[in-house]
Amino acid sequence: MEAVIDMKPYLATIIEPTVTDVHHRWGEYVDYDDLLQEAAVWWYGPGQPYLEGYLAEDENHVRLRRSIWRFVARLAEREKAQARGYEPCDQVNYHAREIIAVLGVALDPDGTPSSGGADYSGMPTAKRDPAEGGDSMAVLVDVRRALSQLTEDDLHFLTLCQDLHLDWERIAQHTDILADSARRRHLRIAERMARWLNKTEEKNAA
Repeated sequence: MEAVIDMKPYLATIIEPTVTDVHHRWGEYVDYDDLLQEAAVWWYGPGQPYLEGYLAEDENHVRLRRSIWRFVARLAEREKAQARGYEPCDQVNYHAREIIAVLGVALDPDGTPSSGGADYSGMPTAKRDPAEGGDSMAVLVDVRRALSQLTEDDLHFLTLCQDLHLDWERIAQHTDILADSARRRHLRIAERMARWLNKTEEKNAA
């Protein structure tokens, strides 16, 4: 039987900063101590088989922080849903594939009507929070909001990908990276946009 990895040595450096970030976002609905207890539930429960690998990956322990963050954030979201009178399952989260499906239109300022520049005040918005979905125009506006959060380099890369119709071999020739690397970078950017829209972009996982 494998030895249990104790959370105490990592409490101050990994667990507490991650829980603090979740509490900063949902503190109105859930107590810090409840979130910390939820982190312990993950650590000694579903997370235990993965800890040895996660702790050995890199000095920032990105995947470990992200796993704790997501598990704890689910509790916070449930508490928020109960306080506001809706079910967590009512919330529609964006996925990378949905982001990618509308990138062509979202990157084209002439593709659909817009309110000009980065001002979306005159456009439809998703209900309650951006991540909760809405009609197709609201989805487009949300994706454009996420685009506005990207670095200039990432935005340029997405534009190049669309201009070359996601032909990874051609994209590789223009970027001096392998075709598969180009495809994976494109997906990672879309995943990051989805996390921003879903409000699950972890500060401490950077």
